[in-house]
Amino acid sequence: MNDRERLEAILDVVRDYLPPDGISKREAMNKIIGLVDPLPEESQEPVAWIVPVHTHGGDISQKLSWTKSGAGISGVLFEPSERFPLYKSPQKHAWVGLTEQEVKDIFDMDLGVYESIEETMRRLEEKNT
Repeated sequence: MNDRERLEAILDVVRDYLPPDGISKREAMNKIIGLVDPLPEESQEPVAWIVPVHTHGGDISQKLSWTKSGAGISGVLFEPSERFPLYKSPQKHAWVGLTEQEVKDIFDMDLGVYESIEETMRRLEEKNT
């Protein structure tokens, strides 16, 4: 879902919330949080590894390996913690959402829907940048 589609979905939630027959404020906020605070994508698998190796002079260097074990590379050090994964694209940090207490705090502020959305987005941005 791109940003425009997400914004349109949020506006649909706001329209659903509008009285007199609208959904509850809590239900509206839960739907909006689900749109602006999606579950993080599954992490990707490394495409290669940097593995430490002994050089002919006795020093330690690094080589690129397609396997974590460094199979087929001579002089690989057997310290798995020394291996560094390489990914196709940068790894994203785990998304941090709002706690139940933070959501309750926003409700307790007695804001309008638009202001509640702004406050929710402000708090999520603060936690994830």
